[in-house]
Amino acid sequence: MIIDDDELNNYITTKIVGYAQLAKNVESYQSPRAALEYLFENSARVDGVAPEIIFLDISMHDMNGWEFLEEYKHLPHDYQKKIKIFILSTSIFEHDRMKAGEYDCINGYIQKPLTEPKINEIRRMMTQKNGRIWQTLKTLYNFLF
Repeated sequence: MIIDDDELNNYITTKIVGYAQLAKNVESYQSPRAALEYLFENSARVDGVAPEIIFLDISMHDMNGWEFLEEYKHLPHDYQKKIKIFILSTSIFEHDRMKAGEYDCINGYIQKPLTEPKINEIRRMMTQKNGRIWQTLKTLYNFLF
């Protein structure tokens, strides 16, 4: 799932994900609210399938990525555990990377554009048990600040 209010970014990211064979099906949403609605409806269904990965932009007009994450916290915990969220942003600000580290549901922070080497890194991170590297960075950040 891709959540970004920029239609062109969604198109490019969808093509790259498909080309790299990261996913068979890709859903993209320009509205974070519509994506949340889908997730909440799907999580309530017995046969509801969770997206394996969500690429989430931070800077969006309707609802920003941080606001999305605050609402996301209200999804059933078992459903959340099935999903890996990666921030996919143009932001170069360190405070955005550090803020991402405050969310347990975030598995990584990727600078746009998404590329095949970055997808290979995502694959590597997804095979690590509990995303140890990201957890270590979050622990270090919380200790220092």
